[in-house]
Amino acid sequence: MKLLKDVFIKNRDLLKEKLDLIKKDGINHLHVVSDFDKTLNKEYTKTGKFKSAISLIRDGGYLEDNYPQKSYALYDKYHSIEVDISIPFEEKKEKMKEWWEKHIKLISESKMNKNIVSEIIIKSNMELRERVDIFFKFLFDKKIPLLIFSSGIGDFIISVLNKENLLFSNIEIVSNFFDWDQNGYAKPNYKDKTIHILNKNEFELKNNSYYNQIKERKNVIVIGDSLEDVKMVDGLNNKVILSIGFLNSDIEHKLEIYKNTFDIVIVNDGSFLQVIDLLKEIINDEYL
Repeated sequence: MKLLKDVFIKNRDLLKEKLDLIKKDGINHLHVVSDFDKTLNKEYTKTGKFKSAISLIRDGGYLEDNYPQKSYALYDKYHSIEVDISIPFEEKKEKMKEWWEKHIKLISESKMNKNIVSEIIIKSNMELRERVDIFFKFLFDKKIPLLIFSSGIGDFIISVLNKENLLFSNIEIVSNFFDWDQNGYAKPNYKDKTIHILNKNEFELKNNSYYNQIKERKNVIVIGDSLEDVKMVDGLNNKVILSIGFLNSDIEHKLEIYKNTFDIVIVNDGSFLQVIDLLKEIINDEYL
């Protein structure tokens, strides 16, 4: 596989071994699991740094006047914990759970309405990475299941994919979905168990409808931007896990640990071209 610019592979022999096994088993034994924010979309756009759905809600003046102040207070308290590598993992994980749950309660109290989702999508500066559309269409055409596994807001993911005409039938989304009341306002909890950045590995995908699509597919490509994203397929009976990590910032300090975690690392907010090349090699198809 030819390496494109801004792509790093620490162990080429291991990568080749994984590719050979996946090719031998064929695409009927392959599925893909991907994060969304800063993975399928760019972190840095033409109009500035990408803002998450929560940031857009907070900064857009959509909710009651004191919501931004309270939301920033939660951010200031918990984000420093999230990025502090000296804090033990279990302690940090509990704090992230606390943050997410306090925030959904706050957003409900601040009268979040489902109509706001549509307004935000129109105004959002989100840009999908180059060639993500081709990646999606190829997986759909080849009947390869794609799970989007996100600690963000699922309602926004669906709206974005609908807007881009990319919400194909092979896609399953596991994320935080608002539970709207009969008047269209968010209840103080998400529909299912809260997903945050540190607990994706705790979700038993065998209890999800996605499992019925992939229970015979033992090989998986995992794509994410967080070190914890490689754990998204924990609990499945995997034969080969090939991981791709996007490293968008603080590259000098983080590159080595990303190379030790992911089979392939793509830096500088790169495109999906290397992922496309990987699929071409696996499938030996001129489609791409």
